[in-house]
Amino acid sequence: MRVLPLLVASRVIAQPVAHEYVPDPGGDVPRPAIEEDELRVGDQVILPPAGGSPRAGEPVLEEAPPGGVQPDRETAAEDTLRYWEPFNPSTAPFKRTWVLDAVGEDYLLLAKDTALRPVPVGGSPLAGRDPFWASYLVRFAGGRPVPVPSVAADLRVLSLSADPPGPVDVLRDGTDTIFLRSRMDGPRRVTMLVDAPASYFAPRILPDRTANDLPAEMRPTLPRTAKQAARGVLSRIGVRADDPLDQALERLVGHFRSFSAGPLDRTSGDVYLDLALGGRGACRHRAFAFVVTAQALGIPARYVQNEAHAFAEIWLPGSGWGRVDLGGVALSLDIDGAQDKTMYQAGPDPFPQPAPFARGYSRLAGAVHGLPQGATAPRALRPDEAPLPDPLAPPGLRLRVRVTMQMHSTTGVRGDTVLALGRLLDDAGRGVPDLRVGVYLSPDGAQRGLRLGEAVSDADGRWRLEALVPVDAPVGRYQLIAATQGDARHAAARSP
Repeated sequence: MRVLPLLVASRVIAQPVAHEYVPDPGGDVPRPAIEEDELRVGDQVILPPAGGSPRAGEPVLEEAPPGGVQPDRETAAEDTLRYWEPFNPSTAPFKRTWVLDAVGEDYLLLAKDTALRPVPVGGSPLAGRDPFWASYLVRFAGGRPVPVPSVAADLRVLSLSADPPGPVDVLRDGTDTIFLRSRMDGPRRVTMLVDAPASYFAPRILPDRTANDLPAEMRPTLPRTAKQAARGVLSRIGVRADDPLDQALERLVGHFRSFSAGPLDRTSGDVYLDLALGGRGACRHRAFAFVVTAQALGIPARYVQNEAHAFAEIWLPGSGWGRVDLGGVALSLDIDGAQDKTMYQAGPDPFPQPAPFARGYSRLAGAVHGLPQGATAPRALRPDEAPLPDPLAPPGLRLRVRVTMQMHSTTGVRGDTVLALGRLLDDAGRGVPDLRVGVYLSPDGAQRGLRLGEAVSDADGRWRLEALVPVDAPVGRYQLIAATQGDARHAAARSP
């Protein structure tokens, strides 16, 4: 059955007026598409990067990654930071240069698995993944692998070229850090077309999951002293291991995003406790303390850093690795190599945004120079808005479910009732009983929606919902989407 969009209109007292189409204030997120040797983002064409000699401020990559990162106590505001952008569309200031995923003694952050594995080159863009051009100047010597920035975890390399021409191998380690290797010595321009999951840039957190539901093989381990200290921090923040992940992460991210610059008040001798409970620190202090705390809760978490910014990554069931920015404090940020590029438009940020975080340079606010024209920060979710399940997320060991919508209203007035009904089916076409089904008004038809209400499927998999359109819903055209977050046996799914 063809699913029609839903037109939401205002309630008008006294006399009717014609419906007026008003675009959603957040706007649709223009997704890149590939046509031949170019990318298109909305109505903009993004050509492959030009080769040749270095551009002003461009680094020549040749150094190995650091062996580890030790936390420090220099928690004052940063001076002016400099950042080089190798990607188009630009993701400034979030490139992944050094990634660490293990906590050692004395809180030394390390990479747990440094073995390099080949990355295949080739393929076509996939739905749910966004493409980017990457351009690096790399000095190869003696066949030694050189780490290069990556745009996201779990990226694929669709094409690669080098100038001067010659073979270049692509490798990755256990933190998804990308390395390039060549037997031809000397500096070379390497251009790659890559793609990455859109969910990485706007993580989706499934409700009713806890840290105890994460795969056992992915659960991090910490030294005893670090784990004991982090348990004390979790208790102070008010987070337990059996809390739903969405609630636990809301508290964790909100806590570390509320930090400010200034000297530490605590000097207990435990640098992690002083940072995590002192509420002071730049981006690297926030990301470090968040990673230790999240790992103690059982959440796979990584510390990510580049020359200007540090942030975190977490692994979430149903969507994989996702970026978590905790913000930072700096007098200004100067970005090189991005002015003539397009800014990547990520989906909405699902986490709390306290005022100090919202005003920070990682939100592209304040004294930030060198941005592409029209650059904007990721939009926050409304209080009644929710991320939708990713239909392409692997189900793991859970059974696949298909959500059908057999009938729904095609117009609605704010404050009035809309009707939707449908069925949940398994791969054999049998009804799936006792699963909760949420119905959403989605302005972009893909990543987010205003939640209208919830039904439960009956013994034949059928569900029905009558729900009110929120009185403050922006007037406009929406897609009505039904989605289930699944349960222990069934994977999340949503209507097409």
